[in-house]
Amino acid sequence: MNDKERTLSSRIGALRNRLRDLLFVKHLALFISGNASFSLKRTEDEARFYAEAESLRQTLLQPYESAVDRSQALLKQQLDARDDVNGELDILDMETSFNKEGHGLRAIQTYEDAATTADILNAYAELIDQYRSLIIQMLFTRVSIAGASLCSSP
Repeated sequence: MNDKERTLSSRIGALRNRLRDLLFVKHLALFISGNASFSLKRTEDEARFYAEAESLRQTLLQPYESAVDRSQALLKQQLDARDDVNGELDILDMETSFNKEGHGLRAIQTYEDAATTADILNAYAELIDQYRSLIIQMLFTRVSIAGASLCSSP
């Protein structure tokens, strides 16, 4: 990229940012107009202002929703690839077996301490796996300020 192209690119970026800012102001004005129409009990004007504000909001948020869709697709692809290579994680993969047989009372106490520690660690592993599943589920949940009717999960 030469200097002329860089200058042109930075100007275009600055103009896009200004346009986006002005569209946010327009959205705010439409929303306030809808609110004022509601207060004045002008239902036709209220519906029109809110519909225009909603349409503009969807236009403004489209690039961000596209980025979220791409990120969710990449996450799903990475999870599927990991599961294909390593298989599904299982709590039993983290368990350690101890030999109960040993010499004297000391070996029995050591075994019991180790078994208790393993049980505690297994409980933590289950909890962490549940948190992991919950976080993955939340990452795949579509969020839209347009309303719950427009949200969907894959």
